[in-house]
Amino acid sequence: MTEETSEKTSSGLVGKAAGKAKELAGELTDNDHLAREGRLQQSQIDAAAEAHRELAEATRVEEQAKLSREQAETSREREQVEAELEQREREQDAETDREVAEARATARASEETGRAVAGRENEKAIAENLEERGEDEAERKRLEAARIEDEARKAESTAEVLDPKEDR
Repeated sequence: MTEETSEKTSSGLVGKAAGKAKELAGELTDNDHLAREGRLQQSQIDAAAEAHRELAEATRVEEQAKLSREQAETSREREQVEAELEQREREQDAETDREVAEARATARASEETGRAVAGRENEKAIAENLEERGEDEAERKRLEAARIEDEARKAESTAEVLDPKEDR
């Protein structure tokens, strides 16, 4: 192998196998340099594999952290939306309560107005009844007075006949 070729290392299992083969060949031929180069190649493959594993783990951890941040943000957004919905529900409940209270107040006012109108109409009917009774009583008294006056005139006439004015 040339110096240039020995400097290049293959990756993965092929590179590791090539490094092992160089190590064994160097040991069999008492070529310490070749054996060292084989061990070095294996160490480089192991280091590259470890670096790859660490990079994959770091990427996984980073993606997990990103996912956790996104989940936390989603959770905050969900909580905010839920809070907004609860606020809207409370506002709607308050509006419904206000409308119910307003409807009850309107109904009470209507009932009270109805009772007041009925009371006034009742009082008016009583007043009209009393007025009619008063008019009837006045008419009765006027007729009674007319009758009494008539009787008085008749009594005067009778008295005049019985006892003329000259005799008095």
